[in-house]
Amino acid sequence: MAWFGPDDVEGRIAHAFKVERFLVWLGYSVAVVGVLAIVWTVGGALIGNTEWTRAVITSFGILAATVLSGAAAYASGTNVGLAATRLKRDVEKG
Repeated sequence: MAWFGPDDVEGRIAHAFKVERFLVWLGYSVAVVGVLAIVWTVGGALIGNTEWTRAVITSFGILAATVLSGAAAYASGTNVGLAATRLKRDVEKG
């Protein structure tokens, strides 16, 4: 965790951009894991380990959880980045 002094605005801005990149990466990672989970579930139904109705219901649940959590992480990262950009612009204006 980064601790900043009261006058270290540049450090806060740089940290915010790092947090933005991480949260956007996290959003995309959640999407990839969700797609892999859906493929795994459908694959189980294809080889006969799971019933199709159960696979479809599980896939929709995974899809909903993936979309909600991935979008939340991605949007949070974007929000942090926008706030850091505004702060950087205001600091440069003086």
